[in-house]
Amino acid sequence: MGNQRKVLWGLMALIAVLLLLGSLIGGGALLALQLSASPTDEISIALFGGAAALVAILAGALLATSARAFGGQPSPTSYARHTWLIWLLLWGGFLAAAWFLPPVVNLPWLFALIHLALIVLPALLLLSVAIRAAGPEAAPSRRWLLVGVVAGIIAVIPSIIGEGIGLLLGSVFVIFVAYLIPGGEAEVERLLAYFEQLATVDPSTVDMDQLAGMLSSPIVIAILLLTLALVAPIVEEIFKSVFIAAASFRHRFTLREAFIWGTTAGFGFAILEGIFNGGMSLGDQAGWMSGVLVRVPATALHALVTGIIGVGWAIFQRNRKRWWAVPLTYAAAIVYHGVWNFSSVVLVGSTGLITMDETWVGQGLGGIGLVGAGALLIGLMLSALAGIGLVPHLLRRRARRRAA
Repeated sequence: MGNQRKVLWGLMALIAVLLLLGSLIGGGALLALQLSASPTDEISIALFGGAAALVAILAGALLATSARAFGGQPSPTSYARHTWLIWLLLWGGFLAAAWFLPPVVNLPWLFALIHLALIVLPALLLLSVAIRAAGPEAAPSRRWLLVGVVAGIIAVIPSIIGEGIGLLLGSVFVIFVAYLIPGGEAEVERLLAYFEQLATVDPSTVDMDQLAGMLSSPIVIAILLLTLALVAPIVEEIFKSVFIAAASFRHRFTLREAFIWGTTAGFGFAILEGIFNGGMSLGDQAGWMSGVLVRVPATALHALVTGIIGVGWAIFQRNRKRWWAVPLTYAAAIVYHGVWNFSSVVLVGSTGLITMDETWVGQGLGGIGLVGAGALLIGLMLSALAGIGLVPHLLRRRARRRAA
């Protein structure tokens, strides 16, 4: 058993070293690029540099904890009753700083620091709420919590590759079908001409109404739906859950433990995704703050569904005859995630339709889509935020009833 432990943590240390080297090399290259960057590019470079710094910090922590684990040193529990309050106060402080921040173009590295805090702190807040709701006996050690978060961050890489392949194949399929439909060829040519023009202009001069119109094109909507509502949920849930699936062969989990361990990878994935997705409105302070606030329920989504998959693995682990729990929880996670992305795409398409089509039919369809998709998305957001605390609480009550 001692040799197995040393092999495991030796492998963890190697992964940490590779992550640390990659983040340091990437961060150094970004610093070199900033010397000749424009003010707008400086924000993007600072954002990527901040992400590289975060990965370097986590990799360094993983290397240190792997060395201690290799030597047989124990790790303290991650449970703390009032940690959530600390994260909440820090998050509120950074929100206030962001509100009074001068134009972000003038302070790219300060912006990057605040942006990172507004993504990471809500994740830590939600994680601490989940752990407190599950109870001290279900809390992982700080060592395994860190491993789970890093595993979630690593899962972003194969997910991007898988989604890129899905986007390419989906685009080919949709365009092929469009050529078979009357008027489809003309729509494809119009879109290609627009996107070729878009690639040659300064992003700051793009006509947003025209862009919204392009996004409401049936071809674009079909490609986005295939990629975001089908491919992305399948790919992301598979790679995010590798950690809890692998851990279930080494640890015997209670349902609460499996849920919390699963959420750690979900939070890691959401943090790295949120750093970039939440920064899509660079240079627009109001749009940026809206983006980082929307990432809070999105972070809850990623953690919740991966935690549910963890429960499926724990059920299977306790009784091999209940093999159906694993595909069932995967399916539930994928459907929940897919409906979330579906409503987001419909929301974007409906907004574009209202902008570009002034007929009563276009306005009516756009309005119905906007209201329906908006209501559905808000409901999903609220359920994800509630579920982070409610699911472990219900699992804890179940465990107490069974023990009574």
